[in-house]
Amino acid sequence: WWSPALRALSAPQTLMARLGGANEAFRISFDQDFEAALCEADRAQPTPPRLKWAFAGLFDAGFAHSFDISVKSGERVGGGYGVAVGRVFVIEALHFRDGSARSGGLAMLAQALERRGFQWIDAKRLTPELAADGFDGAPRFDYLAKLKHALAVEQVGAWVAPALDKAA
Repeated sequence: WWSPALRALSAPQTLMARLGGANEAFRISFDQDFEAALCEADRAQPTPPRLKWAFAGLFDAGFAHSFDISVKSGERVGGGYGVAVGRVFVIEALHFRDGSARSGGLAMLAQALERRGFQWIDAKRLTPELAADGFDGAPRFDYLAKLKHALAVEQVGAWVAPALDKAA
């Protein structure tokens, strides 16, 4: 497991407040096409095949999730994938068309994760863009302590909306 000295970490509420809450111009969907998310992320940063297989296995087991960000017209403007560990969502790949899509998309992701009971969003490496979005650098020791407290509840399974005939 790769564990940097500083970890990019944020509470969903912090991202929502920093980025203006959930912008109604954006929509989020989960687990629609995990393989496409893996391939899209591979264009920016090649992923070794064994690691792709590992993420696919985590998706099949209900731990990894892809997310797509689109505007109301349906045009996809960003997305990525990550792994749910207890009440922490670890973003493995993240990409957006531009800065406004990034801000709105991260706000939508934060809102959706908060609704699911997540306490932290971990983006791994703290970049200037992530810092501007509201992520802080958590030292490894602090991160591991927060992670220990957030591991109490697992949320395993696909994150999709129920079929219309099964909705109340």
